[in-house]
Amino acid sequence: MNVRFDPAPRVTSVSALTCAGDAAATWRALCEQTYALDPRPRLVANIDLDVVPPRQRRRMGRLSRLLVHVAHDALERAHARGQPDIGLVVGTGVGALDETARFLEQLRDGEAGSPALFAGSVMNVATGHVSMVLDLRGYNTTVNHHAASGELALMVAAQALAAGRAPAVLACGVDALEQRSLAAHGCVSLAAGALSQQRADVTPPGEQGAALLLAPSGAEVQLSAAASGRDALARCAASATRAPTLLLEEREAAASALPPSLARAAEGTSLRRICSAPALGHCMSAGAVRAAAAVHAIASGEHQAVLLRALSGPREVALLLERAPLRS
Repeated sequence: MNVRFDPAPRVTSVSALTCAGDAAATWRALCEQTYALDPRPRLVANIDLDVVPPRQRRRMGRLSRLLVHVAHDALERAHARGQPDIGLVVGTGVGALDETARFLEQLRDGEAGSPALFAGSVMNVATGHVSMVLDLRGYNTTVNHHAASGELALMVAAQALAAGRAPAVLACGVDALEQRSLAAHGCVSLAAGALSQQRADVTPPGEQGAALLLAPSGAEVQLSAAASGRDALARCAASATRAPTLLLEEREAAASALPPSLARAAEGTSLRRICSAPALGHCMSAGAVRAAAAVHAIASGEHQAVLLRALSGPREVALLLERAPLRS
């Protein structure tokens, strides 16, 4: 399915948190492959939750904390707090895996399942926490498409915006690592809390979160100073899903392999291939972080367009971000 967004939704604010830092630091890490040779899992160093009361904070797992952080930051950057009609779309690959495992362990051992852990066993637990903390009461959904969960969240958010389901939509991607999810990836705890991976022949896991605030073309919105006189930080130009093909290195070959709508949209731009897994670790919702980092690159003038591609089972998902026009 190919979709050319007309008018293209605007990206008015982004926030990201990875092992490298924010969206700007993440883009640098992607370009330089800063952590590519590090065998350890890619963990986020600091999750700021000052906006959440301590009592409510204690009820949140790491997934919810990470998502609340980036969602709050994205709204703050756009001066969009206090707008309950803003929609929310979250993509996650595995959800709160640690809480789910602990809940199932209780049932396996014959114990009564903890209500708090049960809440974490559903995929939309983090989405619910964001809605409550940030008072978002509008369009709300959680999506999952394995390794394309982040890209899918952006596509669904753009389609919801085009359908008029919300005046603006916060598109997010998040996955977190805790003890049981680390163990599932073959990681073991070492002294002083350090982590290492038992197998050196696989990409280490990574945790990351990102949020992008999408608004329709022509809407009156506050923009970050990074927009530099443009209509937005970037635009979501087109999306496509299809059966996978070989990823080709040359620009001409890559352009010819794109679905027609994306090939036309990317005409005249220079495309280069950047893989996020070596630098940021394997994460099923990484598409949202890649998008946030790409928006930074576009807004800073480093690129005119960035093409996001992900393989998920028998399907390939692609999303094109491009430079926004100058304000009239």
